[in-house]
Amino acid sequence: MLVRHCKHSGCHNLVSGNSPFCYEHTADLSAYEERIAKQRSHIKRHQQEYNATARAASSISNH
Repeated sequence: MLVRHCKHSGCHNLVSGNSPFCYEHTADLSAYEERIAKQRSHIKRHQQEYNATARAASSISNH
């Protein structure tokens, strides 16, 4: 079974299973998931912009 520290800042409680937070900080889960979704959206947008500009330019210069 996977055991790790709670993701709440400054909390050193151990958590097992799929939850990133201990029982004391389960209220932080929705904000955490929202932040992760925002990060993924940002990364996806950045990758799309990179692919459209840098990759397209390098494929033209290689041929």
